[in-house]
Amino acid sequence: MKKIFLSMLALSMAITACNDSKKKDNASNDTEYNEDATGDSTSEDMDTQEMSREDAERMSKDMRDNVEVDDEDNVTIKSFAEYGELQTQVRNLSTKPDLREDMVGMEAYNAFEKFVANMPAYLKTNAVMKEVQDTRVAMDRFKADLEDESVSKETMKRHLMKVETAVEDLNDEIASVRQGLDASDIDYTAYNDFATNVNYGDNGLIYITGFDAFNQAQRDYILMRDGDMDEKMKYETSLKKDFKALAQNIPSYLLVDDVEDEIEDVQEEIAYYEKYKNDKSVDAEQQLENLEEIEEAMYDLNRELVKARKKYVDNRKDAIEEFMEEFNDDDGRSMEARLKDATEEYNEEIED
Repeated sequence: MKKIFLSMLALSMAITACNDSKKKDNASNDTEYNEDATGDSTSEDMDTQEMSREDAERMSKDMRDNVEVDDEDNVTIKSFAEYGELQTQVRNLSTKPDLREDMVGMEAYNAFEKFVANMPAYLKTNAVMKEVQDTRVAMDRFKADLEDESVSKETMKRHLMKVETAVEDLNDEIASVRQGLDASDIDYTAYNDFATNVNYGDNGLIYITGFDAFNQAQRDYILMRDGDMDEKMKYETSLKKDFKALAQNIPSYLLVDDVEDEIEDVQEEIAYYEKYKNDKSVDAEQQLENLEEIEEAMYDLNRELVKARKKYVDNRKDAIEEFMEEFNDDDGRSMEARLKDATEEYNEEIED
């Protein structure tokens, strides 16, 4: 499904991009998608640097001036041919009958490397860089397949699909940020409400203030994702236990949109793995695939949590506007009557 983030989330992206623009590009590239970053997320990791409204507006303007999104949410970026080349090479890769054709595979990989090396500062938001990190993981895995003759064609095809999905998600994230900047009234104050609770850590994953059960499950997921087969099996056991606590204690403001469905998906993938993990007829490759399905479900949950928090904040903003409009409507009603009607409007909007 195509995602359309509105003004508040788009602003958070712009502000993060401003922070990134103040760093040296090489240092930024070295740290944003480090696959070995498995340290615990802490509140210190989540600190958001203060920056001026003028900086945020300038970065937003750069995004609006250079990024175009068509009716199908396909992205075109002015003066950044590397992005178009990445899209072209991935499309070429998916049409080749021989997936082991090194030249074709390496052209796609090299196109991605050039894209990363030359990314303009206004694209380097946390959300976009999370998609860059995911694309790197998928690209590295597929590159390893090209170099390993023992990898089956079925496995290569599965990993190629992950590359395609990662590049598509990257396109969608850039489109979402750009579309969000079309809003005429960006609420700069509301950004702090969003950033206080839901943030990306240095490891590229979500940290939620005051939700320890979620943060513990995230640590399990990070260690599981980055581990070898034995480590994946070990941390799946921890994730199973901690995810149960997560599901039982999720804050009510996060229970919107598809979050509950994603929680169920993670539980189902864990249950499926547990059912067959001791089955001798299931080979190691299938066991690994089952573990990767858990990891993918956790990734999807991360995405839905961001969307859910945004929806909550948007609803609250709309509810306040409805309250004030009703309360200030001078139509002869008493103040008590206007307050009562305004409160009803507020509650209806919050529950929508």
